[in-house]
Amino acid sequence: EKSRGFQLEKVFSDKASQSEVFGEVSPLIQSVLDGRNVCIFAYGQTGSGKTHTMEGSFKDPGVNQRALRQLFDETNDRTNKYKINASMLEIYNETIRDLLSSDPSDKLEVKLKPDGGVYVPGLVSVPVQSLEDIHRISKVAKDNRMVASTKMNERSSRSHLVLSVDVEETNLTTGSITKGRLNLVDLAGSERVSKSHVEGARLKEAQNINKSLSSLGDVINALKNRHPHVPYR
Repeated sequence: EKSRGFQLEKVFSDKASQSEVFGEVSPLIQSVLDGRNVCIFAYGQTGSGKTHTMEGSFKDPGVNQRALRQLFDETNDRTNKYKINASMLEIYNETIRDLLSSDPSDKLEVKLKPDGGVYVPGLVSVPVQSLEDIHRISKVAKDNRMVASTKMNERSSRSHLVLSVDVEETNLTTGSITKGRLNLVDLAGSERVSKSHVEGARLKEAQNINKSLSSLGDVINALKNRHPHVPYR
């Protein structure tokens, strides 16, 4: 098989700690407070450690916990007024489900904003003031999330999970308002259908997962090459 070369900004060893990995993306949290939209996600095959990297454990937290702790620490240390809201959704078989809704079976749709951005009408957004608040809503979301077994990893999550945190800062001196968003994403596995040995409903899942991941690649390439049209949908 022909070899290929790739240019990467950072490569971690297999012994890299959670702290070391987070240190590379930590500056992005400041960007959220500066009014930017930030997205951090893990991409790779099932069983490659995406959920471990993003969620981690109680004793060894991953990117999500560390990012949110930094966010709350910095907003608490500042004198300006902050309003922080969180939402959690699942993308499963090309449908969107609100994991914080009283009826998560309801399917939501993505809509385009006049400025070219996207939003999800009806998505529940909950005020949060601490990491404990995030833990509380995460438990609700986890109970609602669809998890199925595959041959490659019996604990594999067959859906994409998106935790969005909206930060609104009001400058108490000037009255100006700055809005930023942090999206933390745990993607479903990107393995080839032929290697996962699935069929029926699980085959449909795998095909939709790969389709959405391919679309994600198109978006990243468009942003990288500064194309005038970014195919968010």
